[in-house]
Amino acid sequence: MLEVINELREEHRAILCLIEKNDILAVIKYVEEIHHPKEEKLLFPKLAGHPLLNQGGPRCMYFRGLELDLQIYDGAKKVLKDFYQNKGPRPHAYGTFHWLKDNNPLNIPMEEHRLGHELSQAIQFLYTHPSSDLYKDFLVPLEQEYVRLLKLHIEKEDTCLFILAERILQ
Repeated sequence: MLEVINELREEHRAILCLIEKNDILAVIKYVEEIHHPKEEKLLFPKLAGHPLLNQGGPRCMYFRGLELDLQIYDGAKKVLKDFYQNKGPRPHAYGTFHWLKDNNPLNIPMEEHRLGHELSQAIQFLYTHPSSDLYKDFLVPLEQEYVRLLKLHIEKEDTCLFILAERILQ
């Protein structure tokens, strides 16, 4: 399992490199088709029922505080709400997972996966409709929120979730 966690960390570095190159469609393809599915199939199911999962890892409380106190996802949710109110299409439904139960700490990264999926679907739609008013009004804010979400998500997994996973799955 440590090998999988190391692969996921390497993928995080690759995602950050793609972000630096401003290739948002490549980022989306990599995250949606490779990285998140790997986490959801190989790592998260192994962690989901582990009794030590609730103990968290270093910096976990820091990130939880950001979510509760600063409501860090409100910007992304507002941009998406405005996009939908202006007739932007809703995303395809995100998958459901038998291992994900209520009150499981993995609901936090999974909620980020779902939000990222929703943002990425809107961005991909806009790239196929470059002459629309939606494109000029929403592409930049959606991309900014998607990149912001990914960077925070990667930092959270690298400094909290993956360290915990290494400790309990060795």
